[in-house]
Amino acid sequence: MSLTVNNIPACVSENQKQKSKNIVKMASLTGSIVGVASAFSSVAKNKGITLDYADIFRNSKKFLNSAKHIECNEKDVLQIAGGSIAGGFAAGMVTDKRNFKAKLKEGITQFVGNYVVPAIMVGSSVKLAKKTATKLAISKPIPLMVGSGLVAMFSSVFIGNKVSNLINAKFFAQKKERKLETQDFAVQTDDICLLTSLATKGSNVAKFASKIIPLSHLIPGYCVGTKEEG
Repeated sequence: MSLTVNNIPACVSENQKQKSKNIVKMASLTGSIVGVASAFSSVAKNKGITLDYADIFRNSKKFLNSAKHIECNEKDVLQIAGGSIAGGFAAGMVTDKRNFKAKLKEGITQFVGNYVVPAIMVGSSVKLAKKTATKLAISKPIPLMVGSGLVAMFSSVFIGNKVSNLINAKFFAQKKERKLETQDFAVQTDDICLLTSLATKGSNVAKFASKIIPLSHLIPGYCVGTKEEG
């Protein structure tokens, strides 16, 4: 009997912990969605396109017709990623203040390591490949641009991780380096789309790839908002 009584508080405690974690997860995903939507609206506005997110529910065809004209570049990708990370971080902090430092460090890792460095490297490699193709009079430069972009993308994952570790070590006295995780490669979906958009600029393929970019950016905000110490 005493065993049953003693086990009740532990059971209740575990249930409370799980409920708290679920709240943090839902809040982080919501924050990421809001951040991405806000940033994507800003990107669209800068390109002279007005997006009304209410149309997703009341007139999805109108929304898609507006969104299909958007082509994203490196700056746009960073803006959308920043919106996702900021939204996820803010929502995560509201529901889980104890892990502030862990979330902040993860935010730096996600933004610098998985977005700033890859976007710069992919964008630069595609532009360099295009110039090289022009000089060599290559009639079909897309394979060269895509190939060099892919090499840059995979290299940037490792370089970005090193850079973000250096930043966190300097500002947070982080002794243990954050190793690459599966999610770091998973979020490169946006760089594949960015590469496609840049290499096939002006085509329907580029516009389609650009529409996937906002969806792929829901991951980093969620990862930042749910990050815990340890």
